[in-house]
Amino acid sequence: MAGRWYSETKILVGGTTLIVKQVKFHGSPAVVYQVKNSLQTARDWLRCVLPEIRTNNRQAYLTDPLSECFKDPPDKAAALSTIKAVLTTIGLELGRNLSIKVRTSANDARPAAGYVRPYFKGPREEVGGMIHHTEKGQEIHRRGDIHLDKSIVMTNLERAPVVLIHEAGHKFINLRDFGPRGYFNRDGKGFRADGLTWQEALQNADSYGWFVSKVFRKKTQKRSRPPVFS
Repeated sequence: MAGRWYSETKILVGGTTLIVKQVKFHGSPAVVYQVKNSLQTARDWLRCVLPEIRTNNRQAYLTDPLSECFKDPPDKAAALSTIKAVLTTIGLELGRNLSIKVRTSANDARPAAGYVRPYFKGPREEVGGMIHHTEKGQEIHRRGDIHLDKSIVMTNLERAPVVLIHEAGHKFINLRDFGPRGYFNRDGKGFRADGLTWQEALQNADSYGWFVSKVFRKKTQKRSRPPVFS
């Protein structure tokens, strides 16, 4: 058991343990294996994309997603350095033991594809775009489990790994959301609203998720792996 309302299923993914938490009495083995599929896909994408993020790579499969997802930053070398550092950390963390909670948001007033709850409730301040404790100066991270919506996991094989990378950015890097101007449309074609700056884009969780997806697909011309149910 995990807490009061969730049960746990443990499964191996590439030598690491994935714990999938589902609402008690409403769990399904198919959900467990689709979460496994999403995690493995995210790992595969990152493993493919990270070596391509280098300043002397001027191939369109890298430069086009860079301009689209990060709003055409003026210093592309500096931007690529930041992006690679962020995605390297995300890749390392997703490569370790991980716990993912699956939920259903159909009845929520504001359904979300995923989220991570912040645990720190004390006073906060922003320093250099990062949120810190005001007393100790330590970074505040969202310490809870990554939550993924069941409908995304089960029906959208392309979007689920994007959401997982997005939420890992919140949990492990403290990346931010910027409302509609920071969210891509569900098909990944453009932001929902105008106004995101390139400075904000480098702190924007959705930019990283979709960047990895777009670079991977442009470079390999591959889509996500088919469902795995056994």
